[in-house]
Parts: sequence; structure tokens; C-alpha cells
Amino acid sequence: MMNALKAAFFLCAVMGLSGMADQASPADKRTVAVVNKGFPGRNSKNALQLLDKEVLSLKPQHVVVYFGMNDAMNSGNLQSLSDYENNMRAIAGRLSEGGVKTVALVTINPVIEAYVRARHPKHPHTESLQAYLGAYNQSVVKIARENGLPLVDLRAIIEKNGKARIMTCMRTISFCKGKKIRFHGFFRK
Repeated sequence: MMNALKAAFFLCAVMGLSGMADQASPADKRTVAVVNKGFPGRNSKNALQLLDKEVLSLKPQHVVVYFGMNDAMNSGNLQSLSDYENNMRAIAGRLSEGGVKTVALVTINPVIEAYVRARHPKHPHTESLQAYLGAYNQSVVKIARENGLPLVDLRAIIEKNGKARIMTCMRTISFCKGKKIRFHGFFRK
């Protein structure tokens, strides 16, 4: 029998693949299906509203939850810190109650303040956006610790490897030391 996983990145969910075991060769025993359920502009409130329909209906085994950027930075879709934290707690709880074996949380990557301010000139926070975003990150860390959930500290990884910078010709976020992560369409001008 095939030891397959299904994942969605929404959230990202990893789910067992039904009906594919009969077609799989012995070399395919570690197949992972990743379903990206994240969409630009969504925040934790939107995610919570769509969780049952878009993620739990897939019956994922593992889910990676990465929200907060729009909650904190998207001036058209902001959530207060307390609403964000409540939404993230509810998402993690409903995923666990829905049979998801692993719910992993991801911290929010650092921002390039000038870029965010240019895209969101009406953002109500006038001081350091990094510090403002830091409070949202602390909520993610706190929720993961309190619930014994795996934490992917993306922010720390980026900070350790150099600050994020935009390479507009490639539309990527790149790290110093030659490491790159591509987010197709993440930064649009």
C-alpha cells in the first residue's frame, strides 16, 4: 500500500491520496500531494470562514498555517492583534478537532517597509512596521508553544540569512548568501 501524504498550504494541507495506491509503483511509496489553499489578500478571518469548505473537506493529515501578513500589513484587510490571535487559535483548534494529525504554524516573514508603505499608504500604524509585525509573530509563537504545535520560524530564518530584499526583475524575495525563495506573483508592481 502506498504511504502517501496530502498537504494543503492555506494553509497547506497534506492528505492521504485515495485511489492512487493501486496505480503507484513501489518507487512512489513516499508521494506527497501538496494543495496550496492560500490566496493573495486573505487574512486569518477569511481563512477561518473558509476552513471547512476549502481545507477540512480535503481530509488533510498535515496542515501548515501561514497567516498574518495581510492581518497586519494589508490596509484593506487588517485584523486587530486580538482578532488575529483569536482567529489563529480557532484555526488550529478546528484543524485538530477535524482530524488533522499535524498542525504547524509559520511565523511571518520580515517586510521591506518602504515597499509596504508605498503599497499601503493608508496603513494606520505610523511607527516601525517591523516592530508592529513582531507583535503578530509573537502571537504565532505563543499559540504554537501553548498548544504544543510545530513552529516554522520563517522570520528567524530570513533574519539569520540576511534581510529580505526585492529583486523586481525576477519578482522574488532573496536572501543574502545566495539562498532564494521564489514567490511567483508575490510582489507585483
